[in-house]
Amino acid sequence: MSFTRIIRDLSVRALAVLDLVGTRFRQSNHVWRRGKGKGISTIVLGVFGLIVLGLIIGVAHKSNEDLDFLDYDGGAPGVDYAYEDLGGDASYEPPADEEVGRKPDDPQVSEATKKAFKEVLDAIQANSPEGQLQVSKGSECNLMDIGVTDTSKFDRLTKESLEKCLQIPEEMTKTLHEAHKKFRAAIGEKLMPMFRKLDTPAFSGDGILIVGGGKYSVFALPAIKAIRENSGFKLKSSIPIEIIIPPSDKADRGFCDNVLPKVDPLGLTKCVFLDEMFDADTLSHIEGYQIKALALLVSRFERVLMLDADNYVVNSINDYFTSSALNDKGLILWPDYWRRLHHPKLYGIVDLGVSPDHISRYSVDDVSPDYMYKKSVTDTPFHDFRDALPDGGTESGQLLVDKKKHLDSIIMSLYYNYNGKSYYYPILGQGFAGEGDKDTFALASRVMHGPGSFYQVKTPVDTLGHWADAKDEIRLLEEEYENVEKKFRGCAMLQHDYIEDSKFSSLAREVLGNTIRNNEEKFCDEWAAKNKGKFSAEEKARREECKKSKEVQDALHEKMRASYKLDDYLAFFSFTGVSFVHSHLPKYDPWEWYENGDMMFDGKKAKKNHKNDPDYVPAHSGNYRMYDSKFNQISSYDLELANWSAFKSYLCDLEGGYKNFGYLSNKIDSTKSPKQSNKDMCKYIEERVEYLKSTSWNDYDV
Repeated sequence: MSFTRIIRDLSVRALAVLDLVGTRFRQSNHVWRRGKGKGISTIVLGVFGLIVLGLIIGVAHKSNEDLDFLDYDGGAPGVDYAYEDLGGDASYEPPADEEVGRKPDDPQVSEATKKAFKEVLDAIQANSPEGQLQVSKGSECNLMDIGVTDTSKFDRLTKESLEKCLQIPEEMTKTLHEAHKKFRAAIGEKLMPMFRKLDTPAFSGDGILIVGGGKYSVFALPAIKAIRENSGFKLKSSIPIEIIIPPSDKADRGFCDNVLPKVDPLGLTKCVFLDEMFDADTLSHIEGYQIKALALLVSRFERVLMLDADNYVVNSINDYFTSSALNDKGLILWPDYWRRLHHPKLYGIVDLGVSPDHISRYSVDDVSPDYMYKKSVTDTPFHDFRDALPDGGTESGQLLVDKKKHLDSIIMSLYYNYNGKSYYYPILGQGFAGEGDKDTFALASRVMHGPGSFYQVKTPVDTLGHWADAKDEIRLLEEEYENVEKKFRGCAMLQHDYIEDSKFSSLAREVLGNTIRNNEEKFCDEWAAKNKGKFSAEEKARREECKKSKEVQDALHEKMRASYKLDDYLAFFSFTGVSFVHSHLPKYDPWEWYENGDMMFDGKKAKKNHKNDPDYVPAHSGNYRMYDSKFNQISSYDLELANWSAFKSYLCDLEGGYKNFGYLSNKIDSTKSPKQSNKDMCKYIEERVEYLKSTSWNDYDV
């Protein structure tokens, strides 16, 4: 890290804190004005002051972390992860530091542990129902993907509406319930005691887990680089990474043996081959999303951050493994765009009760009192009821779990995923966006540990991409926005820092709670003044009389409902920092981009979309960026340049290059001239790197 970058980052952090402090003050005033109050309570001011102090201390702490190396006398010099500078001894033993996570024990998995893993899969198979759910939608189904803030469509999320789509025969409900009941009992009576009795614990330490294999090993290459660059000054040189390789991807041994030691010269990134953990017959039943759930189980880490291979760390996660939120809950989840569409029969299948007489939230707002948004039971979204899984839906591109607290939840989620395609995916998603493993982890935690057993980030997922011509999806320049029909091409999901999010959640609860209470008291005083002689002159007694008066409460609730907006709650999360860029549309696939000519004004994609227009002439030529200028506001890391530079280094400059990756070998070697195809792909990569360098905001090497 250059000194220039350090100074810049410190100044950015300082400005961010000042901006955040100002924002918190404006938010407090805004919330107060919403209730037409004339002052801010001393409690709110006190809380606000503590938050400001905490933010300042936090920045000082982060700044000290980045400057630690200036005072460091011994150990290895700074490591540059560019391929060109990998000469010399790259071994490095980072100093032990409990604050940034615990090291796992020897990665060698014992035979007893392997046997325990197999026992889990055997128990799942033994308690899985045969057949599959015949997916058919009722004629009155009016469900659709509904965003967490799309309030105009919340009426489609009632219990009655959710039951009108997927048709689940009663006999099948009973079959699923019995199978689930038996497996849940097996977890408590057999599987968990088995892990506790192991002579050597199956899990230890902290680490990051990525499922590779096939094209996902290609995506993982720059993901590893991003972790080593951005995860925090101490964490990035100490956190181990496991790449899980599925049994069908043995051709990726070249990636593991030849590429990983160069990408991560610290030697902290290792491949784990599932075919070395399980026999062929056992693995023959595992595929797709099931591999992610299985990888989470077999990872040697006790506290593990699981990332999709196309999910990139862009800011520090230094405190992720040691935060109070993780210590308290043991499971951290991140949100999807959408509200939950789980079929109500799911709750009977897994023996969970839902309380339809108690409305406990409005979408993601679980702070505002229910009278501010309460409707009749029949008009209330099903997942707003107490004990239902809280909204929004879960996005599983990142997940942080402590197995000491949630090993049973992981095993339960593996059961749901094993039976996912047959039963649980359609029951959870009803055929809409992102149907798959994403909600199985929240469900498993709820089943095994009850309500409130996990923390899900409140900050809504954001989108990164660019404006494009609606006709051909080719990027528009800003000056062209007014002249062309445009649409936004979303390329990546932005997921936020759960530690900051939890602090803003506490802030929202404190500020809104105080504001609402003050408004209630003010309303009571004004009502009493208009009705002299009917209420006590003593303040405490008067307030109690107001609470007991139906007339006062009805008038108060009507007034408060008129001013309620879900966005007022979400405003508290406007400045949560971004931790991950889940770049999945399109994924960073160098072969596919080269073949399609994507992200080029005059590439194959542009010409293909105008094949019936003989007079078409591209408005511009060459490459363009996938992300708009919003990116350099969330991170100083030029992700596009870093990723394509990694491809240049390890696919084009490194001897053997693409042959280390089974996916690329299959693609390139199946062409008429593999040598020429590789040369052409590398030309595309090299030209893209040069373009990205010319447009980068970075002033340091990537």
